[in-house]
Amino acid sequence: MDQLVRSDPEQEREWRELRAERYATGNLLRDLNQTSAHGALVELGLLPNYTLSDTTTQLEATLYWTEQPETEGAKKRYHSEVRDYERSRRSALSELAPGNSFYVNGYKHVVRALDIGSPERRAWSVWRLCPACGYVRTENAQADASPCPRCGGREIADAGCVQRVLEPKRVMSRDKRDDARVRDDKDERDSKRYAVLTAVDIDPVHLATGSWRHDTAVFGVDFTRQAVVRTLNLGLDRQDGSSTVPLAGADVRINPFYVCTSCGGATSEGRPVVDHHQDALTESLAAATKASAHHQLWCPRRKVRTSTSEGQGKGEDVPLLLAHELTTEAVRILLPASVTRVKERLASFTAALFVGIAARYGGDPDHIDITAASMPDGNDPEWPRRFLVVYDRLPGGTGYLHRLATSDGFREVLLRAREVIDSCPCIEKGLDGCHRCLLRRVPAGDYDKVSRNEVRQMFDELLGADGGDWATSPVTTTHQIPLERQAESDLEVMFLETLGEWAKQPSAKASADAYTTTAGTYSLDLRLTGVDGATVSWRVSQQRVLDSTRPDVLFERTDAPGPRIALYLDGYEFHAGPKHKERLADDAVKRTRLRADGVRVFQLTYYDVKDWRTRVRDTGYASTGPEHPTWVPYGEQGQKRARDYYTGVHGGLPGELSANLWVNPADLLISHLRAPDPSLWQQRAEAAVAGLLGAGARIAALHPQVVGEQLLTALQGGAPQGPKGPVQLLSAVDATGCVVTAAADGRHRPPVWTALTLLDDSDRALSDEAGHKRRWQGWLYWSNVLQFLEHGGGDSVQLTTSLLEGFTTDGLAVTGGAGWLESQRVERPAAVTASPPGDLPELPPAPVILTSGPVQPSDTAHDTDWKQVLEFLDPDEPGLLPLSQGLRALGVVPPEAGYELDEHGWMAELAWPSARIAVVTAHRPADGERDHDAEDRDRAFASAGWRIRTAASCTALDIKNLLAAAEGEDTNTNDGDQQR
Repeated sequence: MDQLVRSDPEQEREWRELRAERYATGNLLRDLNQTSAHGALVELGLLPNYTLSDTTTQLEATLYWTEQPETEGAKKRYHSEVRDYERSRRSALSELAPGNSFYVNGYKHVVRALDIGSPERRAWSVWRLCPACGYVRTENAQADASPCPRCGGREIADAGCVQRVLEPKRVMSRDKRDDARVRDDKDERDSKRYAVLTAVDIDPVHLATGSWRHDTAVFGVDFTRQAVVRTLNLGLDRQDGSSTVPLAGADVRINPFYVCTSCGGATSEGRPVVDHHQDALTESLAAATKASAHHQLWCPRRKVRTSTSEGQGKGEDVPLLLAHELTTEAVRILLPASVTRVKERLASFTAALFVGIAARYGGDPDHIDITAASMPDGNDPEWPRRFLVVYDRLPGGTGYLHRLATSDGFREVLLRAREVIDSCPCIEKGLDGCHRCLLRRVPAGDYDKVSRNEVRQMFDELLGADGGDWATSPVTTTHQIPLERQAESDLEVMFLETLGEWAKQPSAKASADAYTTTAGTYSLDLRLTGVDGATVSWRVSQQRVLDSTRPDVLFERTDAPGPRIALYLDGYEFHAGPKHKERLADDAVKRTRLRADGVRVFQLTYYDVKDWRTRVRDTGYASTGPEHPTWVPYGEQGQKRARDYYTGVHGGLPGELSANLWVNPADLLISHLRAPDPSLWQQRAEAAVAGLLGAGARIAALHPQVVGEQLLTALQGGAPQGPKGPVQLLSAVDATGCVVTAAADGRHRPPVWTALTLLDDSDRALSDEAGHKRRWQGWLYWSNVLQFLEHGGGDSVQLTTSLLEGFTTDGLAVTGGAGWLESQRVERPAAVTASPPGDLPELPPAPVILTSGPVQPSDTAHDTDWKQVLEFLDPDEPGLLPLSQGLRALGVVPPEAGYELDEHGWMAELAWPSARIAVVTAHRPADGERDHDAEDRDRAFASAGWRIRTAASCTALDIKNLLAAAEGEDTNTNDGDQQR
């Protein structure tokens, strides 16, 4: 019967497949029979792994030798011996990888082959790895290219994400005994270094209840008993300049092992060269060729054929990655890791956790490991969520980590870690850590990244100086913790560190001394060589409050008088995205107010800073090119008109515009810092606007009396028209789609320019996200440049369509006004300073309020107290600043800013304790969840007899009336007491 079946090729193939299935089923049954009931329950995750047992990889090591015959004429005797060794599968991933040497019992065994199964049933699998997170698709991975179910990324569909992966259970070595013996004359061991990547995948449905977050820091913890930790050996760790690919949120180099499908022979040295047909004289040397050296001796592909018709044996060399898959319990920690110091922060906090765990629970738990993981944030993919994952290396876990998952348990670990780190004797030697504290479980390659100061800063942020600032709240998962504050802080640090790195380059002609202020912020003393050879010096600092708004970075001239420069670093999602679209108008209002106070305002996006940082770090500051994003508002014709105007009207060099204006805005800022001459930049700004004449602008020569209304017409999309006159009005759309309307007043020689840049912030415009993002960038870039028009007697205005309804051109110089910023200094019309619907108009810092009657200025002490209150306000709380300014103008008694109700720390932004009236922040529900913290705060104030309001729900007059009523109630109470 067997003979009959095999006579048909198709039936023979089916026969082989059935035999392979039978063989695999037999192996599975054998493994099950050898597994205890407890072991099976542990593997299924139903019991903790109290036995501390781990899966293993077997090394089948063959030693062979020959014995010389004792009598002449006798044949040599060949001997071989097979020795089996086992290593935990996680350790074997590198120790028993192809090409590596394993030392045991005085012998060196070189791993040369892998057990890859039979031709009909291969042991390897096909995996599809997500580039952005730790998810791995193991079922139908080749065909299923749907988006990642964890992070939603579509990049997983790329063909490069598909890899052949082998979980090695058995590896082979074959060595000559005399060559393998380790001699005393050589103590060094040959060991190869492999690139290892750990990907952690946690299905949200497997997260246990009890996730929590820190109340003030970007920090939180999840716990699960079914985390899937996959460790991959990507091949030899080569730093040969080969390109990197994204995998699991990291950029890695993949150099796979190439394995023969006939014999399992493997090489780690890259793809074997193709065998060339050789003549009979070289056939005996076939075993020495590079292409055949990795095959086992019996492999039919090892020997090179001399006949072209025969070819080599069947089979091929396939690329494989090695992997270890572990399902275990894990604690996932969301960590506030700055993008510029992520390696230092992760390494330092990891080291501190090991110290705290050992000190809190005793001993040295070797079965606990910590790895870094990341996942794109759903709100802004540019700022990934950085995690540390503490996991049990034993399958199923040991039940050890549930103590660390609670808020109280985690606090105890941090406190014990701080105690050990601060009391270690290495402090007296000036060391940043030693084997007794931070460096006890740190890999040698991370020694330079671990910093005691980093740990102290993070502990102070979480625990406070005395450990009393630890306050947490329950959340569904840590994905509910907003990253906005962390992203803004990261962008500041990225900019300042890049500025410091740039200043160190010889081509920069600059220097910078970095230091940390007493407030813990990062600052620089920056010195640049100006165009005339003189030194221009600036003090660069973070988070300085100006007129109740807080720029990200402030530049102050230290060698000569000059205007301060406020720099805003804007991430798209948090400043222009659909969820925060109201900030567009709010940003325009706040920055206009600063310019009105004589402060220069620059605005850079995340993409500007990232591009600048890449060029500084990779190729040096001097390198630019079309591959880098620069501000080019129009094409060649527009650029030619701008250069012609700059040369013909101002006598400037045409190349200055390309070198200083049409560049990355970070480079534009540097150019201004080096040469802060307002006249020079006024001329460049005028040339930039004149370039619109070559970019398809609509032009009309109008009489001055109609210029104001026609400017409004142009801003609303209409064509300017009217009686002819000396004012040239032009309306254009730049290369990004941003609207720019300008007027050149020909009554002056040279003309005086006014320009307005407008961004559509309607829902319809935001629905085209890619287009809206480009227009937003163009709007910021134009505002950076146009502000210099004011030096020549002109104006610039930064507007959004939501501010257009009540905008008036009466204050513009071209319409006969005193100038736009001058009008803002004296009194801001409500329509111009209005925030988006729902917020109150922002009012000037001076004691002026837009009411029907006159307002008397406050006395000096009253005004001084209000200035202190305004300095500590949260500029991002909607309506809080206008409300406070209105209260100040109405002469209301200054409140306590940042008032705390009781020992629980329930806070009010403004509070009048004697009247028990307070203004609190609005509720901020996240992802459909209620703001439980705010609800608890409101109940606490109500229980204490307070009346609370939010800034957006009341007016200054409402608060004044409440205070007056409270005073009347007190008066009546006192009168009643006196009568009694």
